[in-house]
Amino acid sequence: MQFTTDDKLRAVAAFLTTLRDTAGCTPDEIKRLLDPRMIDGILAATSKERT
Repeated sequence: MQFTTDDKLRAVAAFLTTLRDTAGCTPDEIKRLLDPRMIDGILAATSKERT
């Protein structure tokens, strides 16, 4: 199964929404929880697909 960039972005958005709504994390807590390498990896993967 191939996932499009939009699919990946929706999955990340769903994950962040879950952290916020279900786990009760604040936006600042979410920023601290996410590893910068994870964010870099997501951005790198999505930017490669757009070129």
